[in-house]
Amino acid sequence: LVGLCLWSLVRFQQAPRWWPLVFAYVAVVPMEGLRRYLFVGLALLIPVVVAVTPGIKTLMRARWSTIAVLASAGMLATAQTGVGLDSTLLGTFEDVRHAMAIGARTRFVDTPPVRVKEGDTFVIGGTPAPTPGAPGSESGRTLSPTTRPSVIHIAPDTRIVVVPSDATRPTPGLGTVYVHPGEIVVVGPDQRTPAPQPPVLVPDPAASTLVLVPAAARPASEMTLRTLSYLPKGLAFALLSPFPWDLESRIDLAVLPDLALWYLVLLGAVLTVVRDRRRLGLLAGPVLLVVGVIGLLSLAEGNWGTLYRHRAMVVPWATVLASVTFCRVPWHRPLARTSAPGGVAAPGG
Repeated sequence: LVGLCLWSLVRFQQAPRWWPLVFAYVAVVPMEGLRRYLFVGLALLIPVVVAVTPGIKTLMRARWSTIAVLASAGMLATAQTGVGLDSTLLGTFEDVRHAMAIGARTRFVDTPPVRVKEGDTFVIGGTPAPTPGAPGSESGRTLSPTTRPSVIHIAPDTRIVVVPSDATRPTPGLGTVYVHPGEIVVVGPDQRTPAPQPPVLVPDPAASTLVLVPAAARPASEMTLRTLSYLPKGLAFALLSPFPWDLESRIDLAVLPDLALWYLVLLGAVLTVVRDRRRLGLLAGPVLLVVGVIGLLSLAEGNWGTLYRHRAMVVPWATVLASVTFCRVPWHRPLARTSAPGGVAAPGG
């Protein structure tokens, strides 16, 4: 379906007519129930490709662009699944990538924040110290059934660092609180009493940290800043992952040949875009598709295992772009000897 859509757009750019544009939209319609993000992306891509069609007059360009914009707007407005292109979109991306990282060995995003409100109570999960008074432990500290756990009151926007039960608690820093496993944490002032049966909150074993954020709606400015700070990391993983140092097993090593070819294709695609930037209108379809999907993966993916499989969607179209550069490479050298007329070898041949 993606190929049919891009082929139709190429035919439209060669000779602007009704039928290629209709074919492009017909190919997009079934994607609403298959890949929602491709449905939205291609619906937005079609008017852009029509607008940059080379070799047509300004009035005709304006007419075709208007038709494409209205058709895409009508398609997105009547989509049964809803598009969700509003101020909460960045928050949705953040929630999706955190959800994809939960329990994944190949995760690369930070621990997702825990949304809390004043009055929430929970117990810090972990293994308590087996013996009180051990070296480096707090004097007389034990978490036996007869000992009442400590209660710590914190603000809703606090970073919790869990330290071992037999270690001395460091001095709290700005916005950071250090706790031991088994302690009770209450969100709110000291007057707040703990809930009778608080749930257990287990931190990320790799980081031993919990980040609490208010459960209220996230301001758009906060989400924008957090997304911009994450984007370079997400883009690097979307383009280049898995990195060699992330491969931990023999099964992981099986991706190395494919990864090497992807790097070669990516380099060729970039060289094509740079060298043929004056004719970029003809390459608008595959270029926008590759850029759009990579941008989406950089925002929504939370582990490189899933990202590696999803990135395969753009490999054919990146290869199409790279082929322009590969065709210019002199894969064979001219013959070392040439023959003169009459079948006599030329001097110096």
